[in-house]
Amino acid sequence: MRLPVLDPSRMDAYLERLGAPAVRHDREGLAVLQAAHLMAVPFHNLLLLANDGRPWSLPALHDVIDDAIAGVGGNCDRTTPPFTTLLQALGFDAQLAAATVREPGDHFVCVVRVDGGRFLCDVGNGHPYLRPWDLDGPVQDQSFLGWRFRFDPGALGGPTLWRDFGAGESKRVYVLDPTSRAYEEFAPMVRSHYTEAGFGPFLSGLRAVRIQPDAVLTLRDAEYVRDTRFGRSMRRLVGREGVAALLAERFRLPAKLVEDAIAVATRRRPELFGDDPSWLGLGLGCIEDSAHVALPTRADVPDVLVSLATVGRAASVDRLLRTLAEEIRASGYPGRVGVLLVENHASRPAAGSDEMLGLPVHRVSIDSLMSALARAAEAGVLPQPNGDLRSKSTRLNSSH
Repeated sequence: MRLPVLDPSRMDAYLERLGAPAVRHDREGLAVLQAAHLMAVPFHNLLLLANDGRPWSLPALHDVIDDAIAGVGGNCDRTTPPFTTLLQALGFDAQLAAATVREPGDHFVCVVRVDGGRFLCDVGNGHPYLRPWDLDGPVQDQSFLGWRFRFDPGALGGPTLWRDFGAGESKRVYVLDPTSRAYEEFAPMVRSHYTEAGFGPFLSGLRAVRIQPDAVLTLRDAEYVRDTRFGRSMRRLVGREGVAALLAERFRLPAKLVEDAIAVATRRRPELFGDDPSWLGLGLGCIEDSAHVALPTRADVPDVLVSLATVGRAASVDRLLRTLAEEIRASGYPGRVGVLLVENHASRPAAGSDEMLGLPVHRVSIDSLMSALARAAEAGVLPQPNGDLRSKSTRLNSSH
């Protein structure tokens, strides 16, 4: 189905946005254009957040194309239709199609016929891949800077894309329906994304992905991840100003759009960009180094609290925390997870290592917990210890 025709000046401006790649009408030429688009036009949900649930209708495609030429980017509705229009203008047999992430047909994709085959392209996905998939080929794999994918064209239920997180963990990204669709057919789906909380994940938190030749930058709420050929670094940003600066400077997104989206996200979920340094904004509350533990009183405490004693095994604790951070990321768990480490040994990891994990970790000396543990034992909440708790702590510390 034909999309609006790009006039020569706008087509030239679009190609200039992509870095003026050479145009070749084959599979490799298509791959070059897809990768160039992914690196020039970022994925994010700022437009959906900034809309704040107000009524929304499918915009004129020419306006969406102009935003893509300007590099604004956005969700699949702001990236894939302009890319498909560009491909048609360049002489490719390209058509819009739908994929299912959560709800039937809730995602724009592009199907291109080239080199005698059909290829799936996607430039508007929070799980981005650089090369098109062969819809008529076998099961295929590809990876880029640690992002690994598998595509099964013959999967039961339809061609299926998986993301592989390693260690046997994977996530189904979407199932494709390769049927050609008109742009206007997506109007109900787009309206639901912009107005219905729960239809997709984009009204409940902040999402942004920027691909560079040597790195993939990801922001999920206040968790910033950078993947390079050297591995992954993670840190949690504190304060909405830091998040806004990152989006404007590293992701190169318009400052006004960033400001509007963060204002809505902060109002809807005040804990997202909190400034509590003891829990990096997740609102666990303060555990004081004193004879008692101050229990959290705020409503935005973590959904899951993981606690453990260090017993002097710093390297083992570090591996456990890294595994926990990876599991949270791989599962896409939307809640808040906090970690409480009871320090019963003098050795501690190097400063800053917890922040690099992207986990809110609070450390407390076991001595500060003795009286609270004793009161809990007296109340019957914990079993009565054999001997004095404080002397047990002393023996543990002196034995390592």
